[in-house]
Amino acid sequence: MVRVTGHPVVAGSGIGGLAAAVALRGAGWDVTVLERAPVLAEVGAGVGLWPNAVRALRSIDPDLVRVLRPWPALQGEAGLRSADSRDLARFDPSWIEQRYGSPVLLVARPTLHALLAGCVPAAAVRLGCTVRGARSDGSRAVVTGDGPAGRFEIETDLVVAADGVHSSLRALVDPRAAARYAGHTAWRALVPAALAPPVTDASDTWGQGQRFGYAPMGDGGVYWFASARAPPNGAMSPDELHALRERFAGWHEPIPGLLAATPATALLRNDVVQLDPLPRRLAAGRIALLGDAGHAMTPDLGQGACQALEDAAELAAVMAETEPAGIPAALGRYDAARRARTRMIWRRSRSVARLAHLQGSLRCAARDRLAAAVAAITPDRAFDGVLGWRATR
Repeated sequence: MVRVTGHPVVAGSGIGGLAAAVALRGAGWDVTVLERAPVLAEVGAGVGLWPNAVRALRSIDPDLVRVLRPWPALQGEAGLRSADSRDLARFDPSWIEQRYGSPVLLVARPTLHALLAGCVPAAAVRLGCTVRGARSDGSRAVVTGDGPAGRFEIETDLVVAADGVHSSLRALVDPRAAARYAGHTAWRALVPAALAPPVTDASDTWGQGQRFGYAPMGDGGVYWFASARAPPNGAMSPDELHALRERFAGWHEPIPGLLAATPATALLRNDVVQLDPLPRRLAAGRIALLGDAGHAMTPDLGQGACQALEDAAELAAVMAETEPAGIPAALGRYDAARRARTRMIWRRSRSVARLAHLQGSLRCAARDRLAAAVAAITPDRAFDGVLGWRATR
């Protein structure tokens, strides 16, 4: 590999931003990460690393996968159920590893974040720095913002906007793209092993306008998520957990048991926000959009973090042998590699969200019959488009 000397600035230190920093460092670049929070931490419950995400991590740094591999994989049976406990689809998840080379790894989100952070030198991360914008300055770019010492300007070769769905840099690539409420709210929690009821399978249950899924973490703990059509609130009420217990009280076990065992401090609530419309491109000049900044999607396919990891792997692939002068052309290749794929994943996530949150008893009954029929005839290769991705060498 040709070692280059260049200086990218990554705006945002979430999973996507840190993965990009690790990947670009591996490609020979001297990276600076700017994070507006005063501490380097991640808030979240669990994250499912599907085979495409594991492949992306292996491309970024093989040691990451070696560390994560002992973590629990999706085990037992998995499937789709109705709120009254009817099985709509059941499968043994071992076929995922057989077909795609890796199982679905279930990881606590803060653990994955800490693992990535450990691969980036502390001196490369500047905390308390809010990026406000960027501009071209001849053959380079200048990132501007506010930090602990006041206003700052950083001259750089490459700007990676990994600053989330409300990115301050996205408009520099496409001002038309907009963050919008997707129409449903999501709740998540990790129930610790000491409190969790016995759970041996993973299930996704669809009702009328709402959904509940869960999976055992392997250490006896259980990760669960729920979502429902609701007006955007933006804040969690003091009786949020009580309201959830009432909402799902008539659903099959272990759903009521999981909610009863969930500590209030473990509960997270987020109004689901997606980009709609999506940016018409993922890069312009010396600015690249990564993760939610470029293609924020509903979580209904479990691919949000996975796509950010793919972005990081592809960005490093096109930058690996690129000199600073060739960055705009390299980012054109990044856009070509990522735009169509992320749009496809975005569309599929939105379609699943619409089905999962369908309302009306007759419409939901027809949906359930259709889901059962499709599951019975759909071959494994139907998942190839999502899980079969491989990084550019």
